Amino acid sequence: MSDAVEQLSRKANRHCLNFSRDKYLRKRSTAIIRKKDVSVEVKKQKLMARLQKGVIATFSTASLDPECYRAFKEHVSGLRAIVNKLRDINYYLLTTFQYDARLRKRTGKVEEKGFRELVREQKDTLTAIDRKRLEFITYRLIDKIIFFDKALLKGFRKRFSQAMSSELDEANSLKQLLEKQSDLLRHMEAKLPPAKAISRKLLKSGTYTHWAARIFSLMAAIEQLYSKETKIFKELMNNHAVRGCLALSISQLQKEKQGLMKLQHSRVKSVDAARKMESKLHEAMHDLIAVSRI
Repeated sequence: MSDAVEQLSRKANRHCLNFSRDKYLRKRSTAIIRKKDVSVEVKKQKLMARLQKGVIATFSTASLDPECYRAFKEHVSGLRAIVNKLRDINYYLLTTFQYDARLRKRTGKVEEKGFRELVREQKDTLTAIDRKRLEFITYRLIDKIIFFDKALLKGFRKRFSQAMSSELDEANSLKQLLEKQSDLLRHMEAKLPPAKAISRKLLKSGTYTHWAARIFSLMAAIEQLYSKETKIFKELMNNHAVRGCLALSISQLQKEKQGLMKLQHSRVKSVDAARKMESKLHEAMHDLIAVSRI
């Protein structure tokens, strides 16, 4: 995590010192969010890179004229869309991918709930020590990043008179990493309001530092877990089933799930048969929606 904090701080400071109004006003492409001709792994890698770059480019200044302020709100909306897509990808990697790769067994009948509800109801995995360490990361970032209000450091110093680890509680399995990463993404989404909910009050020095520093803190923590995740996936590539799932593009996965859904429907010849196959139909529909949203 120390490296993630240092790298994020250096990039943010460099971006602030080289701030270009013309670049800030440019519309940022969101094509990667809709991209389907790449694998899930590649898409997530590109989205993670875009998220870090976007957080730095969006928040590395608080001095915004009216035109830049409008662009700022658009940029925050773009970041929110990326975070949402990463959450959808993580949900797929936690469920359908692991079922298909035989890393997990299905727990039973898929409940008849909206897909977004299934994503949202993932349990809170951040421990009390995780939350304290996130605050410690925030403290370090405020100290290191030049455009943050240093007057806030006094309050943090009282709480962190002694240095502590910036690493979150251990999460070593793929499931644990993805769950904790999804939780951090959920917190980041909550800190990236829709454009209509953003006001200039958020850009006041102390308020802006509290807000932006916590977004940077979440970014550093997410990157720490993503680094571990990529190492696990490299190890899992020795597994034939895993390799087969990761080799397919998202559009290929969609066609595969659509085919399975049609196959399940073709087997339903009567109401009684539909009742007997209810669980299989729900599973096929769940997997199709999970893939369609990535």
